[in-house]
Amino acid sequence: MLSFLTVESPRWLLLDHEHDKSLAALVQLRGFPADADVVATEFNSMASHIEDRNAGLGNNSSLQIIRETFL
Repeated sequence: MLSFLTVESPRWLLLDHEHDKSLAALVQLRGFPADADVVATEFNSMASHIEDRNAGLGNNSSLQIIRETFL
């Protein structure tokens, strides 16, 4: 019922390649302007972490990743 008041996760939006929406969500959550150092640092950190994670996955399929994780 109150879902219209929630903000999507900036990290989830980055994972979905929605960079502009991710930054807007982070600005709304933190209450700082988009050009604030705090916001830029956090956004760049999240983006870097996701890029590193994606680079580490390489060409592995989802099934391969699940097998390696749980089996």
